[in-house]
Amino acid sequence: MFSRLVFESFRRQRQRKLLAGVAVTLGVTVATAMIAMATDIGDKISRKPRSYRANLLVTPHEDTLDVQVGGINLKPPSDGAFLNETGLPKIKGMF
Repeated sequence: MFSRLVFESFRRQRQRKLLAGVAVTLGVTVATAMIAMATDIGDKISRKPRSYRANLLVTPHEDTLDVQVGGINLKPPSDGAFLNETGLPKIKGMF
């Protein structure tokens, strides 16, 4: 009985049923594409900073003559200057 009702419904209003089917298919396709893009963007954002690697230069503080050329401080490295071990956890905690 139910199958006969469904068959008659499709036979009488083909365009309406076809339009409803197209709308549902389009909605599912758009939702799937949005979910795929959202997860892909999150993965790319998390990978990007790892590819830059570290561009942080840590030098010990010492009393040397500051040399500035074109507004850039060019402090020459010297022998005998070391970083204290107690300052190493602070370097990791900077970011």
